[in-house]
Amino acid sequence: MTLHRLIVLLLPLVAVSCSPDAEDTPPPPEPDTVTPVADALSVEASGGDAVISFRANKDWTIRYADDRRVVYGKLQAEKGDAGDNCRVIYTMHANTSSDSREVTFVITAGRSSAQVTVSQPGLGVELPSETEVRAYLTRLYNENDGPHWRFRENWCSDLPINQWASSVKYKDGRLELILGELGLKGKLDLSGCKALVSIRASKNELTEVDLSGCPLLEEASFVSNSLTKINVDGCLSLRSLYVGYNSLTDISVGWCTTLEELRCEYNNLTDIDLSRCVVLEEVHCAFNQLTRLVIPHRNNLRHVYCYENHIKELDLRGSPFVSVISCFNNELERLDLDESPRLGIFWCFGNRISSEIPPWMDKISQFEHDVRYEYPADGSPAIDHGYGWWYPGEPASRHHAR
Repeated sequence: MTLHRLIVLLLPLVAVSCSPDAEDTPPPPEPDTVTPVADALSVEASGGDAVISFRANKDWTIRYADDRRVVYGKLQAEKGDAGDNCRVIYTMHANTSSDSREVTFVITAGRSSAQVTVSQPGLGVELPSETEVRAYLTRLYNENDGPHWRFRENWCSDLPINQWASSVKYKDGRLELILGELGLKGKLDLSGCKALVSIRASKNELTEVDLSGCPLLEEASFVSNSLTKINVDGCLSLRSLYVGYNSLTDISVGWCTTLEELRCEYNNLTDIDLSRCVVLEEVHCAFNQLTRLVIPHRNNLRHVYCYENHIKELDLRGSPFVSVISCFNNELERLDLDESPRLGIFWCFGNRISSEIPPWMDKISQFEHDVRYEYPADGSPAIDHGYGWWYPGEPASRHHAR
């Protein structure tokens, strides 16, 4: 075979081997996927956490399928990174009704989505009869020196409960008590009162209050007493708790996941854990002996007043709605604070925080803080206090401004 003929025979093979069609084509891209570990979860009637676990190969978001269900609880995250072990904790409030309920979430990753439903049975809280409420109030009156109350009017009479006194409001099986400035002393036991929705007993001489087992209680106020102990276990609907100006050394709000406002200023508290209070909006705990204040992650906080304590670390990350932080005169060495677009008042002087002032803080209308560098008027070297806030370029710029 001649060389010329051999080349002619091999040319087609060379052409085929060099053709783009013969190259290895890249594999098609992996389709967007989000795969829940379980698409149905449950939470106890008394409330609790549902852990929503899933795999997502793209960054993900999670939302309520029906926004009307948002009142049932609180998601601790709304978005995250891709991964094989993604998870979101959903804290569900107690269900005091007799009916079961459920909430469905939609998880989206790229163009893929999946649903997870969390269900919850009802506690079936039965309101006591008017006869039972009357007996309860009579016991309360007799056990707390009722005949010597300042305003006792028609208590324990044969009149309808609503006509007993201005301090009693009773309608549709629900009871409100207004017992302020009655001269109450010692222990007030309101435990197990399923009809109680509100109790206000400020400016008395109470030393102990038991509100345990009041599942419908929404408001409790005991400001300016002499309290050393208060029990709110089982207060599954509690929204506001006012216990300022007392002598409390401990306060446990545990599973009060519905708590929106806590006022406990001027006590002797050393530790407050609010990590379960996922819808908390306002906390006042100034003038205590606090060394620790735990705030829930991913919260609804608007106002934080924790000044005049001994707190060394405060984590306020995940507080996008906070507008007021007053934490002056503590022992803060570290303050974890994400960008908070609504923050307008930030008083943090009298601490030992050491931080450069980020650009987003320039919009704060009232920013009272310790200054890291002091610049003598005679032009001598800057004085470094070792802690405080400074702007980029300091101390070389000799100017505390951006």
